[in-house]
Amino acid sequence: MFTVLQFYRIKRVQTARFLELSDKIAQANMSHGAIEHRIYQPYRLESATKKEQENNIFFLDLKQDEEILFGQMVYRNKSHHDEVLLKMDQDETIQLLLEETAKLVDSSNTYIATFQSADI
Repeated sequence: MFTVLQFYRIKRVQTARFLELSDKIAQANMSHGAIEHRIYQPYRLESATKKEQENNIFFLDLKQDEEILFGQMVYRNKSHHDEVLLKMDQDETIQLLLEETAKLVDSSNTYIATFQSADI
């Protein structure tokens, strides 16, 4: 499996709109072949060492009016991921949704990590 995690900083007042747009993008991503596409909201944020304050969790320095969300997209493998992204890139409706979503996200503090299944 090939998994993409994307962490977003969102203004709290824009969270509902971001989730609405993300749901449409997720549906399209899965219709183009993704196995899964979900957005997660925090249940609890705290540092494992508890030295960090809640706003400064992990690698993000969240402002009081922001929250962190993350997306998880799952594909069979890297080539499957690339095939689905190519289809998404050619879909004009998806491109408009992505442009609108980008207006809600602090892209200077968006983090993306990709993982593949470990061969054990």
